[in-house]
Amino acid sequence: MFRKVFCGLLVMCLMMTAALGEGMESLTDQFPGQVFLDDQAVNTIYRMDGQPFEGVVEQENTNVLMFWDLVEMPDYSDRILLRLTLATESWEPIGADQVEIEVGRKRYRLQAQKIMNEYDMVYYEDLEMYLVGDGLNLARELAKSRNDQVTVTMLGTERVSAVFPMNHTWLQELLKAYKKVGGDRQDLSDLEELYPVETEPVQ
Repeated sequence: MFRKVFCGLLVMCLMMTAALGEGMESLTDQFPGQVFLDDQAVNTIYRMDGQPFEGVVEQENTNVLMFWDLVEMPDYSDRILLRLTLATESWEPIGADQVEIEVGRKRYRLQAQKIMNEYDMVYYEDLEMYLVGDGLNLARELAKSRNDQVTVTMLGTERVSAVFPMNHTWLQELLKAYKKVGGDRQDLSDLEELYPVETEPVQ
């Protein structure tokens, strides 16, 4: 009896996991994009078409691209998180571990997970930020902002700012995709300490 119950629960779990994966795939019907595994073949990534967004940077020999993804994470019970990534290329390491973004009268400071590589004296740094709590509020504020551009500042060994075009309609569509896969129905409160966001008013 126990074995039958256990097997039944296992099948249900597998069905739920498969359904969630199919949910990510189904997004491409309404929101054109790509679904793929990350480099470790663990997380499933949905990347909507229309990106990356290219930033304008004052520093010479520095390029910054912005990506917005939905990430299904088995390590977090297959919950789906909204992720913001800044991909930098520079002749000197930026070494950033924090990112500041101003929207309206509020400044958001996010902790970034840094992935750095160096090849032929060029530094490639990816700054990944998973948006939970106030991080999600940041995305929603950007989506309804009236400004047609946003300044993103990376804080590290150097302070590097990049100005990105702000496509509000595109970001609103991404948030609709996030809602379609149940993103707004998830309890992410346990991840807020892991991916903290500080906010302060802008004078």
